[in-house]
Amino acid sequence: MGRSQRERFNDHVTSLLRRLGIEVDDLPEGQRRGLIEQARDRHDNEHEAALFIAYALVPAVLADDVEKGRVLVDRLDVTAEAWDDEDLVDRSRLRDSVTSARAALRRALR
Repeated sequence: MGRSQRERFNDHVTSLLRRLGIEVDDLPEGQRRGLIEQARDRHDNEHEAALFIAYALVPAVLADDVEKGRVLVDRLDVTAEAWDDEDLVDRSRLRDSVTSARAALRRALR
């Protein structure tokens, strides 16, 4: 029996998150599943979903380690730009996520 489209989507998003430096196995199962479902509900493609989820995790990373969170935001911004250049994402779909992550970073740096 083959894997469902949902399972393949989830696996690809998980793989992309790992490439972004996020170990999704460390997330509580419910949180991981919830974030992936939100991305699916938004009709994100796999790359947009990975960035959406990664930006959503920024506040938690900042709460644990501000420098690690700053580096994550920088890495995500560079990746979003590169993926946009390759037409893998529509950055306008990520605008709210980016704004929220940057606001969290500003608060953490105060």
